[in-house]
Amino acid sequence: MVLSKFGIILNSAFIFSRISERFGNLLALKLTVIIWTAASFGAFLLDKNDPNVYTKFYILGGVLGLVLGAIQTLSRSTYSKLLPEDTLNHATYFSFFDVTEKLSIVFGTFIFGLAVALTDSMKISILILSIFFFAGFIVLNFIKKTKYVQ
Repeated sequence: MVLSKFGIILNSAFIFSRISERFGNLLALKLTVIIWTAASFGAFLLDKNDPNVYTKFYILGGVLGLVLGAIQTLSRSTYSKLLPEDTLNHATYFSFFDVTEKLSIVFGTFIFGLAVALTDSMKISILILSIFFFAGFIVLNFIKKTKYVQ
Protein backbone atom coordinates (compact mmCIF):
# COMPACT_ATOMS: atom_id res chain seq x y z
CA MET A 1 0.00 0.00 0.00
CA VAL A 2 1.11 3.52 -0.72
CA LEU A 3 0.11 6.57 1.27
CA SER A 4 -0.59 9.49 -1.02
CA LYS A 5 -0.08 13.14 -0.11
CA PHE A 6 -3.83 13.44 0.41
CA GLY A 7 -3.83 10.75 3.09
CA ILE A 8 -5.70 8.22 0.93
CA ILE A 9 -4.38 4.71 1.08
CA LEU A 10 -4.06 3.14 -2.37
CA ASN A 11 -3.94 -0.60 -2.72
CA SER A 12 -2.10 -1.85 -5.79
CA ALA A 13 -4.50 -4.79 -6.19
CA PHE A 14 -7.28 -2.21 -6.42
CA ILE A 15 -5.31 -0.16 -8.94
CA PHE A 16 -4.64 -3.21 -11.09
CA SER A 17 -8.31 -4.20 -10.87
CA ARG A 18 -9.14 -0.81 -12.41
CA ILE A 19 -6.53 -1.38 -15.11
CA SER A 20 -8.07 -4.78 -15.71
CA GLU A 21 -11.57 -3.28 -15.94
CA ARG A 22 -10.49 -0.69 -18.45
CA PHE A 23 -7.95 -2.58 -20.58
CA GLY A 24 -8.60 -6.25 -19.80
CA ASN A 25 -7.13 -8.94 -17.58
CA LEU A 26 -4.41 -9.99 -19.97
CA LEU A 27 -2.91 -6.54 -20.31
CA ALA A 28 -2.97 -5.97 -16.56
CA LEU A 29 -1.43 -9.40 -15.95
CA LYS A 30 1.25 -8.73 -18.56
CA LEU A 31 2.03 -5.44 -16.85
CA THR A 32 2.57 -7.15 -13.49
CA VAL A 33 4.79 -9.78 -15.13
CA ILE A 34 6.82 -7.03 -16.83
CA ILE A 35 7.30 -5.34 -13.45
CA TRP A 36 8.43 -8.64 -11.90
CA THR A 37 10.82 -9.24 -14.80
CA ALA A 38 12.28 -5.74 -14.56
CA ALA A 39 12.62 -5.90 -10.78
CA SER A 40 14.33 -9.29 -10.80
CA PHE A 41 16.65 -8.17 -13.61
CA GLY A 42 17.31 -5.00 -11.60
CA ALA A 43 18.24 -7.17 -8.64
CA PHE A 44 20.67 -9.05 -10.89
CA LEU A 45 22.30 -5.74 -11.84
CA LEU A 46 22.83 -4.66 -8.23
CA ASP A 47 26.47 -4.44 -7.22
CA LYS A 48 27.34 -5.30 -3.63
CA ASN A 49 30.10 -2.65 -3.66
CA ASP A 50 27.64 0.12 -4.50
CA PRO A 51 27.25 2.39 -1.44
CA ASN A 52 23.49 2.64 -2.10
CA VAL A 53 22.90 -1.08 -2.64
CA TYR A 54 20.66 -1.40 0.44
CA THR A 55 18.47 1.51 -0.61
CA LYS A 56 18.13 0.10 -4.13
CA PHE A 57 17.33 -3.34 -2.73
CA TYR A 58 14.59 -1.94 -0.50
CA ILE A 59 13.15 0.02 -3.42
CA LEU A 60 13.02 -3.19 -5.47
CA GLY A 61 11.34 -4.93 -2.54
CA GLY A 62 8.77 -2.14 -2.33
CA VAL A 63 8.03 -2.37 -6.05
CA LEU A 64 7.57 -6.13 -5.80
CA GLY A 65 5.38 -5.68 -2.74
CA LEU A 66 3.10 -3.45 -4.79
CA VAL A 67 2.55 -6.05 -7.51
CA LEU A 68 2.58 -9.19 -5.37
CA GLY A 69 -1.13 -9.14 -4.57
CA ALA A 70 -2.04 -7.89 -8.00
CA ILE A 71 -0.37 -10.74 -9.87
CA GLN A 72 -2.03 -13.30 -7.60
CA THR A 73 -5.54 -11.93 -8.01
CA LEU A 74 -5.16 -11.26 -11.73
CA SER A 75 -3.82 -14.77 -12.33
CA ARG A 76 -6.77 -16.40 -10.61
CA SER A 77 -9.25 -14.06 -12.25
CA THR A 78 -7.83 -14.63 -15.73
CA TYR A 79 -7.73 -18.39 -15.15
CA SER A 80 -11.36 -18.43 -14.04
CA LYS A 81 -12.36 -16.54 -17.18
CA LEU A 82 -10.61 -19.14 -19.33
CA LEU A 83 -12.61 -22.05 -17.87
CA PRO A 84 -15.30 -23.61 -20.03
CA GLU A 85 -18.74 -22.16 -19.38
CA ASP A 86 -20.56 -25.48 -19.58
CA THR A 87 -18.54 -27.03 -16.74
CA LEU A 88 -20.18 -26.94 -13.35
CA ASN A 89 -17.22 -28.44 -11.51
CA HIS A 90 -14.80 -25.51 -11.43
CA ALA A 91 -13.20 -26.91 -8.25
CA THR A 92 -11.39 -29.49 -10.37
CA TYR A 93 -9.83 -26.78 -12.50
CA PHE A 94 -8.78 -24.75 -9.47
CA SER A 95 -7.32 -27.86 -7.85
CA PHE A 96 -5.19 -28.25 -10.97
CA PHE A 97 -4.25 -24.54 -10.72
CA ASP A 98 -3.16 -25.01 -7.09
CA VAL A 99 -1.16 -28.16 -7.82
CA THR A 100 0.70 -26.49 -10.69
CA GLU A 101 1.37 -23.49 -8.47
CA LYS A 102 2.91 -25.72 -5.80
CA LEU A 103 4.94 -27.62 -8.41
CA SER A 104 6.27 -24.34 -9.79
CA ILE A 105 7.32 -23.31 -6.28
CA VAL A 106 9.24 -26.56 -5.81
CA PHE A 107 10.73 -26.46 -9.32
CA GLY A 108 11.68 -22.78 -9.07
CA THR A 109 13.28 -23.20 -5.66
CA PHE A 110 15.20 -26.23 -6.90
CA ILE A 111 16.48 -24.38 -9.99
CA PHE A 112 17.41 -21.35 -7.85
CA GLY A 113 19.31 -23.52 -5.36
CA LEU A 114 20.98 -25.56 -8.09
CA ALA A 115 22.21 -22.40 -9.82
CA VAL A 116 23.59 -21.09 -6.51
CA ALA A 117 25.31 -24.42 -5.83
CA LEU A 118 26.84 -24.60 -9.32
CA THR A 119 27.94 -20.97 -9.61
CA ASP A 120 28.41 -20.05 -5.95
CA SER A 121 26.51 -16.84 -6.72
CA MET A 122 22.92 -15.73 -6.29
CA LYS A 123 23.24 -13.30 -9.18
CA ILE A 124 22.90 -16.07 -11.77
CA SER A 125 19.91 -17.48 -9.89
CA ILE A 126 18.22 -14.09 -9.97
CA LEU A 127 18.97 -13.79 -13.69
CA ILE A 128 17.34 -17.20 -14.23
CA LEU A 129 14.35 -15.96 -12.23
CA SER A 130 13.97 -12.97 -14.53
CA ILE A 131 14.22 -15.30 -17.53
CA PHE A 132 11.37 -17.37 -16.07
CA PHE A 133 9.24 -14.24 -15.74
CA PHE A 134 10.06 -13.24 -19.30
CA ALA A 135 9.09 -16.74 -20.48
CA GLY A 136 5.79 -16.33 -18.63
CA PHE A 137 5.23 -13.06 -20.47
CA ILE A 138 5.80 -14.81 -23.78
CA VAL A 139 3.31 -17.54 -22.85
CA LEU A 140 0.74 -14.88 -21.93
CA ASN A 141 1.05 -13.49 -25.45
CA PHE A 142 -0.25 -16.78 -26.86
CA ILE A 143 -3.49 -16.74 -24.86
CA LYS A 144 -6.36 -16.09 -27.21
CA LYS A 145 -8.69 -13.30 -26.26
CA THR A 146 -12.29 -14.29 -25.64
CA LYS A 147 -15.37 -12.32 -24.77
CA TYR A 148 -14.42 -12.72 -21.09
CA VAL A 149 -10.64 -12.39 -21.34
CA GLN A 150 -9.56 -9.19 -23.07
